[in-house]
Parts: sequence; C-alpha cells; structure tokens
Amino acid sequence: MLARALAVAAVAVASAAHAKEPPAPTPKQPEAKQHYADGMVRMGLRDWDAAIKEFNEGFRVSPDPLFQLQLGHANRLAGKWDDAAAAYRRYLRGKLPADERADVEVLVELVEAEKKRAQAGPPAPSPRPKPGQLIPAMPLAEPETKAGFLTTVVSDGKMYTMVGIGARKIYGFNLHAMALYVEDEPARAQAKKLVDRAGGRDLAHLTAGDLAQEFLLDGDFGKAAQLKFVRGTSAKELQRGYREALGYALPSSPSAKLKRDVDRLIALFAADPAENDEYIVRATPAGEISVETRGIRLRGPTNQELARALWQVWLGKHAVSAQLRKQLVDRIDALAH
Repeated sequence: MLARALAVAAVAVASAAHAKEPPAPTPKQPEAKQHYADGMVRMGLRDWDAAIKEFNEGFRVSPDPLFQLQLGHANRLAGKWDDAAAAYRRYLRGKLPADERADVEVLVELVEAEKKRAQAGPPAPSPRPKPGQLIPAMPLAEPETKAGFLTTVVSDGKMYTMVGIGARKIYGFNLHAMALYVEDEPARAQAKKLVDRAGGRDLAHLTAGDLAQEFLLDGDFGKAAQLKFVRGTSAKELQRGYREALGYALPSSPSAKLKRDVDRLIALFAADPAENDEYIVRATPAGEISVETRGIRLRGPTNQELARALWQVWLGKHAVSAQLRKQLVDRIDALAH
C-alpha cells in the first residue's frame, strides 16, 4: 500500500504540467502548481531544504493537502523528524481512503522510529537488504521534464533500484524522461567489484571514467528502463533510431540469427508514442527482452548479445546521448551502501 501511495505522488508530478485547468482558476493556482513542480525537481536533486521551501511556499499560496505529504517526505529525508511527523499528521487531517490513511500512518511510525535511532547515537552502516526484503520507494522528478518516477519498483516479483535518471533530447527538444533500474539483490552483491575498481564508495569515485557504465553493461542482473514521453513521435522514427543505434553496438557482419533477433526487437516498438505515453524495456541476465507500453507487454527474442547491445544504446561509448549516458549512473552509489 505504501508503494501505491507514493506512486500516486510520483504520477501527480508527471502530470502536473499537463493537468486540465478548472473552469475558473484563481490567479494563485498556477503559482502553487509551479512551487509543487519546482519542489519535486529539488527532491530529484536531493536538495531537501530547497524542496521544503518550495512546498511551504506552495501551501502558503494554496493550502492543498498534497503539499503536506511532500513536506513529510522532504523533511524525513533531511533528517527533520519532528517536522516530517507534523507534516504527515496534517495530511492525515484530510478525508483519505482507508488504505491511503493506513499508508501515511505507517510513515509516521517510521519517522518516529528513525528519530529514536538518531537520538540513540551515530547509526550503524545500513545492512544490505535481505533477499525478498522491501526497500522504501520515494518519488523523484526528472529535472528537465519534471516527469515522475519511483526510486524502487517491483518487476516480475523482484525489487529493482534506480541507478540513474535523465532526459533524451532530439534537436534540442526533450523527447522523453528515462529512469534506469537494476535488479537490486544481485546488483548489490556484484557492486563490490565496482567499489574495488573505483577505490571508493562515493559517487565521484564510482562514476570516474566509464566504470559505472561498464559495470552495468557487464553485470549479471536484470535491467529495466522506464521511458516517459513528453513529446509525441512516430513508431517509424523510434524504430529507425533504435536500429541505427544498435548498428554501433553489434558486429559489422552479424549472423543470420542475430539479424532476425534485431528485427524482432525493433518490431516491439510498434506503437506511436504520444505525449504522456510510457515504454518499459526489460532484459533478464539470460537475455530475455521485452517491451511494455499502454499496459501491453510484448515478449521479444532471447539473445544475450543483443540484450547487451540494447543497453549500449544508452550506456555504450556510442550512446545516443552523451549527457543521458552520464545521467543514467548518477544514483549508482545506492548500490554501494
């Protein structure tokens, strides 16, 4: 239930810029919406104090209870336990569905527990999640597009952790926001190799050179990319782009089977992406590729060589965007702690 409640907040961010205006908006409503969107951007950048300021300003302009929910999240991440609990309790004063109320009440309990741990002294290093253990999901907004994502998601019954978030530009215009996720348990177990090579656990060490990109490309764990389109395009253009990008990652003289598998993969991108549409691209360690859009998941080929080439489209030396290539590893330190 908690993940569902946080997902609602993330979707609200993604749709804020496109929400239908009420018949007679007051002059202050656009200002409040801007504060909300800016606050979610600051959340994505981990600038908790700036996010708190934006949400407080937004609530001052328009007392929407959703500002209190986000103030709870931002204050909790900033370690301001009393302020977080107070914001969550203010949100609970509203009329909420029973399941959502229960979710927020759990958040209050978590904040109180975190406060007690903080008062007990310096916290011990966080243990790695145990197999099957749930990891809290937090909403994040991609800064360029303000599209909303969650830091952890469940796919095929397995927990996936976000390792990066960014925007794909075409001719200077944003086409889609993108979040990259990895299967949490095996990725954390294998991250020790990355830490050893990098010589440190902090983000600066882990992302030096191409270490992070190579780790993700070579890692024996599931990977998933969530693409949220902010501009419509045609399936033909999308397919042409992926075929061209794959050409840089595959042998110059591919086998007949690899050619067939490339055609099967390209065929998965058959729907014209409209504004606000979403694609989810997945690949397992065995090379099973699938693409989901509009709630329909299409199974593609099983080919480890092709699966690696698919991730090279975004992470390889000839990636479609050098900026996005860097952005997609800007949270990889989440695996090293």
